[in-house]
Amino acid sequence: MGIDEAKEFLRSQFANFRPTGFKNKNPYHPFEEATIELVLEQIVEMNPQKIFRKLRIILERAVRRYGLKPGQEIAPDLAEEILANSGI
Repeated sequence: MGIDEAKEFLRSQFANFRPTGFKNKNPYHPFEEATIELVLEQIVEMNPQKIFRKLRIILERAVRRYGLKPGQEIAPDLAEEILANSGI
């Protein structure tokens, strides 16, 4: 799976789990698109499990350690910091 295919895969997965009436225009919410690209560029053997693992770690730590609130999005610089501190 290439980066473009992975982005399309994520868009469709996120869309499938959005509640009815979800209005955010960003298909990658709660991640900025640049954050998604950053994460995908770091995965050598890309598959859904590796993608979701990294994104889950970033999301959980953004909420728990950095106070991400509903409606906010994770910027690439925050994702980089989280990944650097997580050792993955």
